Amino acid sequence: MAKNLKLIRLFTGEDIMGDVLEINDRHIKIKEPVRVVVVPSKDETRPGIGLAPFTHWSTDKEVDIYVHCVMTVMEPITEFKNQYNSVYGGIVMADNKIILPGA
Repeated sequence: MAKNLKLIRLFTGEDIMGDVLEINDRHIKIKEPVRVVVVPSKDETRPGIGLAPFTHWSTDKEVDIYVHCVMTVMEPITEFKNQYNSVYGGIVMADNKIILPGA
């Protein structure tokens, strides 16, 4: 399970999500990074999301992203966390909804 899961927007427009291990003045070290991609959805009001490998042609599990390439670092929404954790073996969080019997 990712202990410090963050969503990182790069200046290229890519959104990267992964377990941030270290941030310093030169780089951000990320474990098991993935790209967040928009995919077609059956629900026409919202696009779907998918996770794609950030390092297609590498076996590295940790990568350094240089801070001059980063626009912002954010906390991902629960849906993104759940999808990431379902792939990388973590806890899937419940929605903050009240479920009523017969509803």
